Amino acid sequence: MLQARPHTGLNRYRIRTTVTTDAYRRGLARITERGYTRRMDLSPCHIVLFARAPVPGRTKTRLARDLGDVAAARVAAAMLNDICATLRSSGLSNKTCCYEGDRRAIVAHVDADFELRKQTQATLSARLISALSLKRKLLLLLADVPQVSVPMINEAVTHLQSPKTAYIGPVEDGGVWCVGLNDVDPSFLDKIDMASKTFAVDVIRALPNGVYTKLGQRLRDIDTVGDARAIAETYPSLKAATIIANAIT
Repeated sequence: MLQARPHTGLNRYRIRTTVTTDAYRRGLARITERGYTRRMDLSPCHIVLFARAPVPGRTKTRLARDLGDVAAARVAAAMLNDICATLRSSGLSNKTCCYEGDRRAIVAHVDADFELRKQTQATLSARLISALSLKRKLLLLLADVPQVSVPMINEAVTHLQSPKTAYIGPVEDGGVWCVGLNDVDPSFLDKIDMASKTFAVDVIRALPNGVYTKLGQRLRDIDTVGDARAIAETYPSLKAATIIANAIT
């Protein structure tokens, strides 16, 4: 049986916390994979898709600077379609979409089996905390990483089969593509600067002591036209890739 000691803060281990490099990931793995014996929790893992309605002028504003509001909204809609397709393939059935903006635009682009919850809180941290409080055991996915795969989701869900666990999926610009928690109070996020360039690291450092933490694969999210082009070239089978290619050419 795997023995694991939960992290008790990164500084004492002299791990770099400025960027989520592969070396950092290996260092974190050494921290999080020794210590306690894990108990199993085989209850279903709830999926929360954290999204903004793909409405022109309201979504992907950085991408819109180069592609225009309408094309950027089409890319955002296609990313939702791609993530929903992956979730269908995963077989996970307990799903909620916590959305910001127009409900009709969300309904048009997510599967009908999602429970819909409108984000009403004033700040991003409050919206994230609210979404992460929906269930004791859940995996929150952000909607700007269309290349997320079933194996990535399965890895996160498997890790979350024990109480007092966290799964953090970092992105290249310092943010996250997912946050998974099992029996962890998400209010620790209130301490974090949502605009931080090291947000993923800040999340890991802010987790309560005693939480068994795993770092997922580092991905690239779509914020700029450079990001969009790179994703389209690397993952041409995505619906978002087709929309991006048409918008850029």
